[in-house]
Amino acid sequence: MPPPRPMKGLITFSIYRFKASIFIRFFCIF
Repeated sequence: MPPPRPMKGLITFSIYRFKASIFIRFFCIF
């Protein structure tokens, strides 16, 4: 996987953090 552009990498990182936070909240419920 080639290194993404700074802008695209930032968007991907924010989406990854968003999904990770939702998954952690969902996991903490149980």
